[in-house]
Amino acid sequence: MKDEHKIAILCARMVDLLRRNPKAVDEQKAALRSLLEVTNKRSFTARVQGQKLAVEGSVIPPDVPFVADFVSQMRAHGVGEVIVAQGTAALDMMHLFRALAPAAPAGADGSAVRQSLIDAEVRRIAVVELASEAAADDRREKRVTDALEASAVAGGDQDREFQALDIIPETEGAGFSEMMERTKGVVVSPNAAARSLSRSGGASETTRALKSVTVGVGRAVHDGRLEEAVEAIMKVLREEKEVTDDQVRESYLLAVRGLLTPDVLQPLSKLLIDPLYGRDIIHIMRRAGLKGTQLMLDQLIAAPTFAERRAYLEALRQVEEGTDIIVNMLGHHEWYVVRNVADLVGELAIEEAIPALGKAVEHKDARVRLAVGVALAKIGTPRTVRFIRSTLHDKDPRVRASVAREIGGTGLSALVMPLINAIDTEELDEIRGEYYRALGRIGTPDAVRALKEAASKTGGLFRSRGGTLRAAAVEGLAAAGGDEAKRVLESLKRDRDKDVRDATLTGLRTLDRRNRIP
Repeated sequence: MKDEHKIAILCARMVDLLRRNPKAVDEQKAALRSLLEVTNKRSFTARVQGQKLAVEGSVIPPDVPFVADFVSQMRAHGVGEVIVAQGTAALDMMHLFRALAPAAPAGADGSAVRQSLIDAEVRRIAVVELASEAAADDRREKRVTDALEASAVAGGDQDREFQALDIIPETEGAGFSEMMERTKGVVVSPNAAARSLSRSGGASETTRALKSVTVGVGRAVHDGRLEEAVEAIMKVLREEKEVTDDQVRESYLLAVRGLLTPDVLQPLSKLLIDPLYGRDIIHIMRRAGLKGTQLMLDQLIAAPTFAERRAYLEALRQVEEGTDIIVNMLGHHEWYVVRNVADLVGELAIEEAIPALGKAVEHKDARVRLAVGVALAKIGTPRTVRFIRSTLHDKDPRVRASVAREIGGTGLSALVMPLINAIDTEELDEIRGEYYRALGRIGTPDAVRALKEAASKTGGLFRSRGGTLRAAAVEGLAAAGGDEAKRVLESLKRDRDKDVRDATLTGLRTLDRRNRIP
């Protein structure tokens, strides 16, 4: 079964259980655990498309169990899209499902679900209202220039609107504030001026129209009409591509330079995460070069939520210098900037950042070391091993535990012996348990052998073996899977320790369920 279909079924199943059988706690836990097996490895976006559901762009067949009802609940609550970050906690997932499960009040617009997530301090899940998503879909179906033509004022009204631009005073060399003051009270429509570009004749007429667009965009930004400014700029950038005359091209280059000033770009950068205009803003910022990149960087640093930071980082990655700038930020003097960037670098598995993360792993602030260690573990390639190894002995137990929870996959197979050594020297049983589970997620034969010995009653590599620690080793065996792990689990079904027995039975059920999934 594809991850996308599995995600859709499990999300729909969780909402169905909470709606129809809220006391079925065991079934809810089982479905949630299965979902977390996927989300611990990847993020996902689930969008409503008409009466269907699309997960990561893959449309789920309408006859898949529970999915139709799940779509109905999303629509009823006014939610058009759900974005879940990799590694989202089980409790945060439950907050989302509990917000979507109840009957929705008439006219729900998605704000209640969004607010419930905010109130619960959920940082790794975001929702987009159905109305915004529908508007974005409609707009994505046509170019901005088509949208402008569709909304243009017909005939004489359009001509009169543009004629008002004749009274704009000369603004050559004027700064933004001065230009706004000199054009105060002037009726300026940047879209009307932008539409006139396609009708312009020679260079002088084009220059006049471009000057009108520049003033109109500045006025629109000054007055808070950001969407109007975006559409006009996009029209100019598209018309520029069609220019063949050298003199006219020079006029466009000068106009674009005047349009893409910090005074215009700064307010527009706030639309980077807008579902309607985000893509256009990225295009504008790319055209602005380093100025645009720096503004996106500023937005990333100041973003208050994880979802916003992720959106800004993804936008930055589309800029030519974006990845280099992101990597360089890992050496920033503010600790919270390094932490935020490390979070996102790990989330998007940017391998180019590994050397910079390796330097930051010794940062003086534990919060940074935690984020950096987790990022390295999420990237999870052999190049990260030597840096992750040092985090297993970090002086802050939160760092050691958090990094261990992210370790997994054969790319980190070289961590098996460092983990075994760390288990032998670790003083906190809770963290030792996390190291056992990490061995299971790596799942190599060496890891399975170590876990087999850890789950046994006597002797071997590890020190104290209380029932809780042995149960953690059993969980690691279940995560590793395979015939050898299953044989060990079968031998422990009647162990005298209840924690071990319970973990064994749960692990065997997990293996059976995994084997049944095609």
